[in-house]
Amino acid sequence: SVNKRTHEKSNLPSHLMQGLIYDALCRLIDGLPSDILDTVNNDIPKDKNGTRKFPSNLFNNGYVNQAYITALAKDDKLSFCERHRKQFPNEVGIANVFVSWFLGTSLHTLKEALKQYLLDNGLPKDKTYFWICDYCINQADKTSVNDDLEYLEECVKFNRRTVVVVESLEDAEVFTRIYCVSEIYYSQKHGCTLNIAITKQEQQKFLHSFANDIHPSLKAMSNIDIKSAQCRNEDERVNRLKEVEDNIGFAKCNSTVSKVLCAELSNTVENALNI
Repeated sequence: SVNKRTHEKSNLPSHLMQGLIYDALCRLIDGLPSDILDTVNNDIPKDKNGTRKFPSNLFNNGYVNQAYITALAKDDKLSFCERHRKQFPNEVGIANVFVSWFLGTSLHTLKEALKQYLLDNGLPKDKTYFWICDYCINQADKTSVNDDLEYLEECVKFNRRTVVVVESLEDAEVFTRIYCVSEIYYSQKHGCTLNIAITKQEQQKFLHSFANDIHPSLKAMSNIDIKSAQCRNEDERVNRLKEVEDNIGFAKCNSTVSKVLCAELSNTVENALNI
């Protein structure tokens, strides 16, 4: 079950303790402007040669959602959850599930995977408050984002539960992203419950392929390499790598993350068998 908590002693700013319930998340995603994908793609920065610095988004994903939320924060300088709580106080509460996900993941997958996660773990939709970076970090500007990222490990620890959203187990890009690998390590370090969340459709696909061969996801989980993990912001990647190297070392981080992910894979198999 999800523990009921008040603002326990923590170094976190209050806005980083907040999370959203599932129904609110769905409504927010479904309510994104119809032209948001084109708008965000048109605003992708270009280099001196006129080439886009980042790939165009093919569908509404975490990057598109984050760009939309950033625009909303320009005036009031609040995190999304802070602003949303003023209008919908029952939809924002003390976060108790940290969501680790690659921002290139489709928002549809995010919704469906978290829906399945709630079902598989018997968690109540109205008492589970998801900590999702887009909504919980103050996206007003680079300074506010960087300030909040300094608390990332504390955010993971505070939630006590971590769910890793995986779009496709055959091509689990989430395990190649430096923030996701770091968050999984923090979860293990602080004794947080960790689960992998995939959609019901992906569960069925996974079960079929797993029965026939060693699944690609097992290979990916067994070969975590944080030194080669990616991030859109190179400065953030370098800083994150330095933190890992200075505190635990790359080898220990890789082995710890691989071990916990491979162990959790057995739960994924069990959930797939029970669908």
